[in-house]
Amino acid sequence: MRGVLAVLLGAALLAGCGPSGAPDAARVGADVCAMAPDTRAVFGAAVESESDPGVGTIAGGCRWRSGDGAVMGEAALFTPDSIAGDAEAATPQAMYAKLSGALEGLSEAPVEPVAGLGDEASRTQMAFGDQTQIVVRKGDRVLLVRASASNDVEKTNALAERLARALVDAPSGAPAK
Repeated sequence: MRGVLAVLLGAALLAGCGPSGAPDAARVGADVCAMAPDTRAVFGAAVESESDPGVGTIAGGCRWRSGDGAVMGEAALFTPDSIAGDAEAATPQAMYAKLSGALEGLSEAPVEPVAGLGDEASRTQMAFGDQTQIVVRKGDRVLLVRASASNDVEKTNALAERLARALVDAPSGAPAK
């Protein structure tokens, strides 16, 4: 990967989500960018997107950025196939718990639940920079989302939640599987 998702995946790496024993064929290379159909509605501006192939336990990822850099978002998707080789988190529930736990150590504030998002979701404001991260599980998918909006905590929290909701609400037949 070209450095994409580096900070976002810091939580995943701290949680021990490095390369797994899963064979390359098990990582489906999900097109996470295609899961957010209306990025203008999510970001409030036109954005460029860059899709990333899966690596380790990550099935796929995407980075979105406005032309002026004022807003950005990143997402990493974990699926049953991509996490199958992770000895510590081989189920979506275990991966959610692992990522949520990793956020605890990186946050300025307590990790808090996000009501009405997926089957379970939690959010935190990161200790480094003006970034909000959300980890969400819906069914057999886990998403790790990071967003930043012009050094404004409220806007950043709202952007992260809009992005997470757009990705979680992707149709079940979308590339998320």
